[in-house]
Amino acid sequence: MIAKRAVFEIKQNPTGSYYFTFHDSKCIATVISHSFPNRSELESCISNIRVASVIADIYDCLMPRGSPPYFTVKNEKEGATFSLIGFHGETIFSSVPYLSESQCKEAIRILKTTSQRAGIVDLTVD
Repeated sequence: MIAKRAVFEIKQNPTGSYYFTFHDSKCIATVISHSFPNRSELESCISNIRVASVIADIYDCLMPRGSPPYFTVKNEKEGATFSLIGFHGETIFSSVPYLSESQCKEAIRILKTTSQRAGIVDLTVD
């Protein structure tokens, strides 16, 4: 039996901008990026995620933050979401809402441990 692994799926929206989704092997962690005007910026972002997520601390929205990179967790009406803040203070991506903060933090843990070795699946149409 072949084990599934985490993947970054590269996609394009109707206007031609690129974005990615990340899914771990069990689909517990799902992350959706913002749009990128070109593919090279998206690929650079994925590369930064592989480096930054491993060393990023986790903060909720009310905690004082240390130096980037770090994850922020927000509780909103739709649920708990997280974002990865990059080395220069930029938001690299945000997650879909989770039912609870504990599920959200578990998704971060999974991303931190699986993103470095995640595969890439290109779903764009050229």
